[in-house]
Amino acid sequence: MLNFIHFSIFYITCALLVSCQETCKPVQIELNPRRKNMKRTIIAVSGLRSQGKTQTLVRLAKHFAFHVEGFEMGETCTQDDVPFEDNADYATDAVLVGTYRGLKIGICTQGDPYSHQAEWLDKCLSTGCDIIVAACRTKGYTKLNVEETARKGGYGIIWVSTFCHESKEEKSASPEMYEGVNLNQFMAETLKSLIDNFISGRLS
Repeated sequence: MLNFIHFSIFYITCALLVSCQETCKPVQIELNPRRKNMKRTIIAVSGLRSQGKTQTLVRLAKHFAFHVEGFEMGETCTQDDVPFEDNADYATDAVLVGTYRGLKIGICTQGDPYSHQAEWLDKCLSTGCDIIVAACRTKGYTKLNVEETARKGGYGIIWVSTFCHESKEEKSASPEMYEGVNLNQFMAETLKSLIDNFISGRLS
């Protein structure tokens, strides 16, 4: 009888171990095959001076950092170490790196000459960003910095520009429209949608 009890306990213990091995296996998450093979990409926001590059990308960075569910913020640097906060300061340049939907995203808002652009692009590259959104001018070495980053990291480049409004009353195009409407927010939302489409595989 005692042997039977010992055998029963041994049998039940083995069964529990097998069951635990089956239920405790790591979950294998199958990614969209197009996402698996997604080419690392730089979205280069190019434009002339005062056409909304910085303010568009600061809006995008703050949207990700403070309002996008599931975004895990990593390293952040700002011009002159100004606090990176959820406020209406869209003029202070910053570089933001974080993880979103399993991929690393970098946003580099400086794109003018004599800025931290090259240094911040290197930061995005060294942290292994899958997607970099970066500002630059339409020509010159800020554009070359983007192209060099793409070459070193094996990125493709999508060139876009900010939304600008032009009228007879204005001397040059700008993001400002009538009655206080600003196009930078609309461009930031467009960039967010572009990133989501890349991750979902629609643009891979």
